[in-house]
Amino acid sequence: MQALRGQANLVVSVFGRSLDAIYQWDQRVSVAYPEMHLHESVMQLRWAKRMGWMLDDAGRLTGEIVPALP
Repeated sequence: MQALRGQANLVVSVFGRSLDAIYQWDQRVSVAYPEMHLHESVMQLRWAKRMGWMLDDAGRLTGEIVPALP
């Protein structure tokens, strides 16, 4: 769990198929909420798994599940 204090008090995680898709999402949010200001942006270009499902190089499910640790 993260705790945020001060002016930068919102964290948003977005999954997209391309950097352009993330950029377009960012632009739509900026137009819809002009009072918000971006403090920091971090992009991870490739995920090995998502919610226990292994992903291939294109980001699609492989059918393999990695169970959570007990």
